[in-house]
Amino acid sequence: MVLDEIATTGWQVVTTWVAQIRSGDPGSLLLAWALVGGCKLLLIRILPTFHARVRLLCRDDGLRTDRSGERSSEPSPVTTAQLKEAEAANTQVTVRDLLRALDTVVLVPIIEEILFRGIPVVASRRASDSTAVLLLVSIAATAGWASLHVYFGRTPYILPHLLSGLFLLYLWLHGQGDAAIALHMLTNLVVVLARVARRFVRVAHPNILAPGEEYWVTVAQHTEPSYGLYSARTSDGQQLRVTDVTPGETYLVRVATVGRGTMAYPLRAAETVERSPRQCDDEG
Repeated sequence: MVLDEIATTGWQVVTTWVAQIRSGDPGSLLLAWALVGGCKLLLIRILPTFHARVRLLCRDDGLRTDRSGERSSEPSPVTTAQLKEAEAANTQVTVRDLLRALDTVVLVPIIEEILFRGIPVVASRRASDSTAVLLLVSIAATAGWASLHVYFGRTPYILPHLLSGLFLLYLWLHGQGDAAIALHMLTNLVVVLARVARRFVRVAHPNILAPGEEYWVTVAQHTEPSYGLYSARTSDGQQLRVTDVTPGETYLVRVATVGRGTMAYPLRAAETVERSPRQCDDEG
């Protein structure tokens, strides 16, 4: 009996909350946006693990690893040139960067919402009275939007983008297109601010490696590269992944990106084997 009452009360709370979302209540919309964002971040965290297990199961058969759709047993390696571009993006701020950030926060959400959700919803309703047609066309457009984010973006996973896209589509279907655009802007603003915050992470965590810094590292002796990146460590135990190096050798590297996988590219190899990584690190 108690469980039935809890279930009934919980269902009433959910239905009331959904009704408030449909009516455009700001607090309810922000709560829904936060929950969807949390689920999206969780998917981004767990999908790489799942993907790695699938790769192990499918290794003998080959995997689709490139955008042309051709099957390949080896993924495209990360190159030094790519990491140099990433380093420049993480260490330099130009007028172009500011304009791009402004476009990301303001212009891009408006265009994407109108093109991939607003137009499909309005066109489907005018062309047919069928709810099935409306849902089919609008969901297909949102799936296309999510696919483009994967194709041009930094993540290989469509599911996180599809989840947020379906939430915004739900708002469009209930006449909350302006709210969908506003929440899309808010999402992009959070992304931009997160990128800016990474540049100041050393203020709170001085021991974290930062883009543009140089370190002497020793590449692990027996290691297999992942996307052309080898595991390496600094003299004080900081771990990072380096491209274009030889296992067991010592290199002076420059950090390009930080985050879940700190990546760096080599500047030069150690001159002599007698020179210890710690001595080199002190000189750097």
